[in-house]
Amino acid sequence: MKGTIKKALKSIGLSEKESEIYIFLGKRGPLKGSEISRQLKANKGQIYRILKSLQKKGLVEATLEYPRRFTSVPFENVIDSFIRSKREEVNQIEESKDELLSDWKKINSTELESSIERFSVIEGEKKIFQKISQMIKETKKQFLSISSAYGLFRADNYGIFENIVNHSSGCNIKFRFLTQLTKDDLKQIKIILSKMKSRPDFKGRDPERSSSIFPRMVIKDNNEILLFISDEKDLSGKRPIEAVLCTNCKSIIKSFTSVFEDLWNTSSDLEKRIVELETGKASSAMELIKDPKIAKKKYSDALNQARKEILIVTSPKRLNEISNNVDMIRKWCENGVSTKIMAPITTENLKATQKLLSYSEVRHIPVGYRETTIIDGKRLFQFNKPCASNVDDCEILNLENVFFTNDQDFINQTSKSLFEIWEKTRSTSEKHVQPIRRTYFGENKLHKTFKKLDRYGLEKIQHKKSDLTEKKVLTKIQIFNETISKTKVNSSELSNKLYFTGSRAFAVINPSDNFELPDFIIAVFRNEKTSAFGLENNIRIFLKPERKTAPYQLVAVVVDNPKAVEYRRSVFEGMPASKNIILVDRNKLDVKVYGNTLFAGWTIPIPLIPTKYVMPPGCILFEGYGKVDSGMFNFLYPSGRNQEVYYNHLKAFVTFFHPSSKYVGSGIDGFIDREAFQISHPPQK
Repeated sequence: MKGTIKKALKSIGLSEKESEIYIFLGKRGPLKGSEISRQLKANKGQIYRILKSLQKKGLVEATLEYPRRFTSVPFENVIDSFIRSKREEVNQIEESKDELLSDWKKINSTELESSIERFSVIEGEKKIFQKISQMIKETKKQFLSISSAYGLFRADNYGIFENIVNHSSGCNIKFRFLTQLTKDDLKQIKIILSKMKSRPDFKGRDPERSSSIFPRMVIKDNNEILLFISDEKDLSGKRPIEAVLCTNCKSIIKSFTSVFEDLWNTSSDLEKRIVELETGKASSAMELIKDPKIAKKKYSDALNQARKEILIVTSPKRLNEISNNVDMIRKWCENGVSTKIMAPITTENLKATQKLLSYSEVRHIPVGYRETTIIDGKRLFQFNKPCASNVDDCEILNLENVFFTNDQDFINQTSKSLFEIWEKTRSTSEKHVQPIRRTYFGENKLHKTFKKLDRYGLEKIQHKKSDLTEKKVLTKIQIFNETISKTKVNSSELSNKLYFTGSRAFAVINPSDNFELPDFIIAVFRNEKTSAFGLENNIRIFLKPERKTAPYQLVAVVVDNPKAVEYRRSVFEGMPASKNIILVDRNKLDVKVYGNTLFAGWTIPIPLIPTKYVMPPGCILFEGYGKVDSGMFNFLYPSGRNQEVYYNHLKAFVTFFHPSSKYVGSGIDGFIDREAFQISHPPQK
């Protein structure tokens, strides 16, 4: 309770000491200055100065007797007075708004260019929805949103839909929303839709049939986007702090608008979806098979009757199970039945993928797609996730409540959606699997990635076997933050030992032709404020040279901290990047880490010197998965600077958003060092 009052007093302009004395007098009643000094064990002169300040602010009154006694003004009066003064300030500003703007135009001869592309981060649910409300008011043509049903309900609580209904532009704006619905959401979503009946330009759809929703976002008039970069659900049971990345970068907006349109074109109308959920079926051609034995027989019979093509969307774990039945796929192949399989490809199913490639096409998709099988374009089966309890005892393919249909319209719609994903997804081949396998497996499996990044152009990398655990790495970082980071180090002295703590992520990108970029490696770093140069985000690009056996070359480094430029240039001496250190404003480069997810975005083109290539503005998402692996390694730059790195490591799915297309990498293409602690040793003389 005392803390809440202190916070309120601080918000009206009181210092910590002023708040303490005001609360003290409120408890004890009228006291002399000497009594206050004695009871608080504080300097008498300081007490009188604070009392004088509180008197000027109208929060403390003094008696006429001598020596004077001091008493606090009732807290209710203080709050009322503060509210009145703020209202007067607002009224005064509103009354003089036109005059102020006129004066500003005279002073500001050069208006800020709205075309300048920038990033900003908004944290906290209240501030985020205030921003969304502002965007709705400013919308002139189109407002797009992808959200969970829970997100829509929270938006309703903040009056977002009332803002749409009351929009001043009438019905000339398209408001389009995508969301996934379940039976539990029906009551609240119907309330929202009833509010929107007055706006025929408001449309909602459910893409649940064909894909998982990613990412949550809001786009206004193709000139501003909010990307949610935090999870709505927290494994600890606590609701995490929401955060969004806001940018007007046209390339990024174009990429995510394309994602929205792809989902929209293959989604079902919300009204139709509500009817399906309420009735339990969409038409007589669809059924829910509740008995697992009946479902298994019907599914097996349909597979055995296949004549042309089988399309399977499945999970990482089930891909291993399918590979155990490769003889069945071989027979289908011999009988002229082609098999297409889409699944998240990870280190755990690489062998299965390699095995299946002999008789089937296999492509990677992100985690989250519903398990689906379409046979000859005539029969469709969809399976629920395996049961949460006793997962080890539960069948990998959940045969309870299997959805089956032979409805041609429904199958055609779903097939179209899945084949669009198929066409945009990179093919997996023996040629692709082997280099990645060599990268991630072997004696030093974890950061052997860096040997491919010898690629990094590094002279020497040494992995040390140790008993490091996730907790020990975190403890090491904690000790650094509490002790070493408080030691004043002149970071400009490159002969010093320097310390960095934060997060980092690496991804191998094999772009499609429309990217107009060669294969490259992208590394993203976020160094926290306790690091040598303070808070720093930086991105590094490595290009694959024409000579196949040559290592990748570090060709560009983008940093947002001017203190780090000289250090980066000296460290990368002898590498192409030393001549291509690009310093940008902090609002043009951002890196955020939330749990096992790392997001990076940049609004400036990055020249990849000495080549002709330019990396356009874009963003990349790393989604960590699996168990945390901890360890340490050393490597030596050509400049002679030795780096000692401790890490808590996760393999990661990678999604790279580029103006021309969206690249979805497999779970073997990237990794996150969620926590990393680096000691940079100066060159030995």
